[in-house]
Amino acid sequence: LKVGFSRKPSPFHLDIMVHTGAPELHAVLLKLVHEPAAREELLKLRHVEGELSGRLVLGETIEALTPVVAISEAKVSADYQPVPFPIVIRRGRLKYDPAMIQLENAQASVGRSSFDDLDVTWHRDGSREMSVESKRTSLDLRQTDTLLRKFRALSSHLENLKSISGQLNLQRLSLRGAYDDPSRWTFASTGTLTQVEIRHADFPDRVRLPRGKFEANEQRIIFSDVLATISDASFSIGGRVEYKTSALTQMDVSGTGTLGARMTQWLSGYADLPEQLSLRTPLDIAETRLTWQAAGDISLHGQATVAGGPRLSVDAVKKPHGLA
Repeated sequence: LKVGFSRKPSPFHLDIMVHTGAPELHAVLLKLVHEPAAREELLKLRHVEGELSGRLVLGETIEALTPVVAISEAKVSADYQPVPFPIVIRRGRLKYDPAMIQLENAQASVGRSSFDDLDVTWHRDGSREMSVESKRTSLDLRQTDTLLRKFRALSSHLENLKSISGQLNLQRLSLRGAYDDPSRWTFASTGTLTQVEIRHADFPDRVRLPRGKFEANEQRIIFSDVLATISDASFSIGGRVEYKTSALTQMDVSGTGTLGARMTQWLSGYADLPEQLSLRTPLDIAETRLTWQAAGDISLHGQATVAGGPRLSVDAVKKPHGLA
């Protein structure tokens, strides 16, 4: 502890080890932090519980105390106003200073989503930049959808997604960007999906994805071993989709499957096939490839068995103004 009274501003420096309840430290920071942006974030924390061990540094003048907090052990929970689900940190190191907030080697959860070996850096220099690294992540898609819809930049991109549920299990998630603008985030991860169910305005029925593997970043998704069912159709597929600012630009999918009457009729209407090309059902599809480009061609190449009878070879391209 160093205190000076002989001149203004009066020098002050306090450096102590602390073991305290999280509510008490939160109350102390609210008294000491006067910078508007940082204080606004502290006020968004509610129902703070748990215990913390680490180091508290206050300085460097009595007239303008600036806290630096370095937590070596943390077991805390809290509600954070922009996030509609409780946040729990079961392990990790936390550093708070005027330049940034850092969480390292943490085990944490947000609602039903969990993060292991989590590192988060949030810059407080006006850039709003953050980075997230997590070796293992399990995302509850229903709650993730609820959270993402709170960002205005994403609301228009999600309006046709009526609902989504299920689980994504991610390995080595890396994410960067301004924390309040997810439409411009860069990210990369590999993972698997489990019991995903999607309702979308562009599809005639819910899409069920019991399993699948993928690699994803902000420009493309490469997927394999995906089982999918919709209405009276089922598929085993792999391929890739590419997108830009959340809009799909290109798709290349290969796989096998079976189509019943309802999905055959819907796909014929979606592709604007002439009535003379309508087929009997069920259609058993052998290895087939479908490619699509925004405002461009749709092509289909493969083989299908019609109603247990003849086998057809399909080699069709639908251009923007007709079939080729």
